[in-house]
Amino acid sequence: MTTGHDQGPHAPGRAAGILFQLRILVLAAFVLATLGAGWLLFAHPVAVPVSLMAMVAGGGVIAAAGAYLCLRHAGLALIVTFSPAAGIACAAALSTYLQFPMLDVAQLLTAYVCGFAVALLIGDEIALRLTQADPAQACERAFAATTRAALLMCAAAALLPLSLASISQNWLMIVPVAIAGGFAVFFAWLITPLVARLLSYSENFVTRSNRAHEARERILERTSAVVRPRYGTSVAGIALVFSVLGFFGADVNMDAMSSRDFLFAGAIAFGVLVLGFAAAWDWRAALAASLCMVPVSLCGLWAMAKLQLSFDDTLWLVFVQALVAALVPLGFAAMHIGHYLRGDDDATIAAARMLNRNGGALVLVALIACAALLGFVLADKAIIVVCIMLLGGGIAAVLFFPAVMVSLEALMPRQKSVEARYRVS
Repeated sequence: MTTGHDQGPHAPGRAAGILFQLRILVLAAFVLATLGAGWLLFAHPVAVPVSLMAMVAGGGVIAAAGAYLCLRHAGLALIVTFSPAAGIACAAALSTYLQFPMLDVAQLLTAYVCGFAVALLIGDEIALRLTQADPAQACERAFAATTRAALLMCAAAALLPLSLASISQNWLMIVPVAIAGGFAVFFAWLITPLVARLLSYSENFVTRSNRAHEARERILERTSAVVRPRYGTSVAGIALVFSVLGFFGADVNMDAMSSRDFLFAGAIAFGVLVLGFAAAWDWRAALAASLCMVPVSLCGLWAMAKLQLSFDDTLWLVFVQALVAALVPLGFAAMHIGHYLRGDDDATIAAARMLNRNGGALVLVALIACAALLGFVLADKAIIVVCIMLLGGGIAAVLFFPAVMVSLEALMPRQKSVEARYRVS
């Protein structure tokens, strides 16, 4: 069965078909790479405290349980949990081979969260399509539907940390972070749908998945008012209030900022704008996504100031990584809205369809990631900043982004022909 969401650029292409035909070879290559990474890491052992190992085990259990709560399939939940971990292992092995310094706890965890968020949203897309098609078609269509956003998040995780080079020349610290983030998202993008294709799915799973999706839809039904211009403008004003609070809470001293600081901020802003446009292929959606990242970023800076963290290169790298993690729900929301807009829906209908179909998963991915990270606050207080920005990204995806998008549409309406506006055939 084919739905409207399968048409156009989201329909399975030839490349996806070839990839799934060669899935055994591709997965074998990933397994060999992971085993090789494990061998290299064991050959260069690093002392890990028992308490940290216990935190990792507890966080993994919470992440897997949260993934199951969202997907209602144990095998799919385990894939979502462990696929980015394989990418982190390969990245750590490559960094070790290149003699880069080891990443700290906050940097490793934030890189993992970026991959986990992408894997969970791909898994949710697979679960949604399994209620409409057989596993082979569902996995291929989900892969095709999420490839653009996943690859953009992979690029963001690998390239945005490099913007720190404008204020720091410590490449030995920047490059391993970029490698870890890029590998985590890349592994999540490829492994999740390919392994999901090998699993079996019962009718009970379809029933559980439908009920879970309907429950999330009922919970988020009240937020659908943000797609109406008068309510959307009010919610956009709330986003502005959070931006102002974050700006003054962070105590940003504009006079003390150097040209390198402005270059760093400008590179981040330009990168987010380009990623938003590439995800939605619509400049209004790109502008809305970029504006929504302003309160998320400023609230993160506010948290850094309140926690009295040292504003060194290590913390700035964690901040950029957290920004990428918060961008994942927004990127996927922009991709879905852009698809509906290209299908001749107006902004209000496109935003409503996105919230109805994907809103629950966009919120859950932030909540689950934060729950899995909470135990690590004892090891590094920077994790609190990551959690705040993650929650901000989830809220922005289902509240601020649709509200700002509809507000921009009301301020700058699209020029349409009479036939398109009134759907005259």
